[in-house]
Amino acid sequence: MPNIRSTRRREDCLLIRPSAQRWDQLDPGARAVSVIYPLHTGELGGPLLMTVRGVDGLALFGLSVTGVWQWWRRRMPSGTRSR
Repeated sequence: MPNIRSTRRREDCLLIRPSAQRWDQLDPGARAVSVIYPLHTGELGGPLLMTVRGVDGLALFGLSVTGVWQWWRRRMPSGTRSR
């Protein structure tokens, strides 16, 4: 079994040494990085995936804000709430 390792370049691109030419020869960490990193940088999925991720980010922000807002309203005494 050849020695298979992944290294990073200054541009943070994943480099797979020539000794690892097949997917089944990669260790699980290199497999995960070779899929996750392109998703993270937007190389995989294109503009559609970037749009979906942007909408997901806005939804997460909105849920966080409304969750804190609802918690704050329940925390206040009932006599001081505005109707």
